[in-house]
Amino acid sequence: MAETSCPHDYPHRVEVRRITSQDPAAVAMLSEFVDQAERAHGHPLISDNVRLVLRDSSGDDVSAVLAVADQEHLGCAIACPANGSTVVEVLAPHDHSLGPPTELVARLIEEISQCGRATSESLVWWCRGHEPWADAVATRLGLVEHRRLLQMRVRLSTDRIANYRTFSVPTRSFQPGIDDAGWLALNNRAFADHGEQGNWSPSDLRRRLAAPWFDASGFLLHPAEGAPYAFCWTKVHPADSHDPALGEIYVIAVDPDHAGQGLGRALTCAGLVHLAECGIDIGMLHVDASNTAAVSLYQSLGMVVHHVDRAFLVPQRVVPSHT
Repeated sequence: MAETSCPHDYPHRVEVRRITSQDPAAVAMLSEFVDQAERAHGHPLISDNVRLVLRDSSGDDVSAVLAVADQEHLGCAIACPANGSTVVEVLAPHDHSLGPPTELVARLIEEISQCGRATSESLVWWCRGHEPWADAVATRLGLVEHRRLLQMRVRLSTDRIANYRTFSVPTRSFQPGIDDAGWLALNNRAFADHGEQGNWSPSDLRRRLAAPWFDASGFLLHPAEGAPYAFCWTKVHPADSHDPALGEIYVIAVDPDHAGQGLGRALTCAGLVHLAECGIDIGMLHVDASNTAAVSLYQSLGMVVHHVDRAFLVPQRVVPSHT
């Protein structure tokens, strides 16, 4: 684990430690820090993708920095590959009424921009919608807003589910070990230009199939027989201190050769019906704000925006602004 000195005090003298997949013990320590922070906050603080990479760091996928002062872990920034770019997420435990110190978050982003693949690929910092302090960090570092991701929700009432059933189409459950290659090819065609979902490898899929939340019965493929050309993968999030149990349309796509047939609506409805049958009262999904056709579709199904996540482009090799 490499260390660099921080030439200013925050809140005491800070060391920034660099962590890579080549140091499994350091990765395990980082993962435990994330777990402890999430338990303390009572809800997830990092994305599913980052969490899965941390738990399976067998490849060369982990690049992170950890801020430490007097043996206390103050925060971290974690970078993961994402279809030709690098996605960065920052975790800095803090009082929700105050937000984390802007100086600390900026320092972590500055440091991660100097590490590994982050120096050769486009670097994108994702921050969640409940992080209003992100604007101060972006201003400090001269970051440019790149994308907006809407989280949309809908209450799965009896009447609404009855309506969804009229649009739903026959599906079958994904079969691990049998459907892997065909599904990967379909996913990568459908998301060829997508920042995070495109260009998945077998290990990307394997990590998710091995995740504690994975349930093959909620991974719906269409048609019910033969090779799939559309799918709706669902995921159940247990209730936490911020939210009730949520049923997510985790990934949904249609092969471009079958676009324009109403399958997007049909598979969304099939997924929401499945979640309701699992006892979930609120459906949820994420959609890029620029995908106006998809946003309109989800609005027509009764979904409304709950919050907005934002992505900022980080200049390569950001020059630290502290003195």
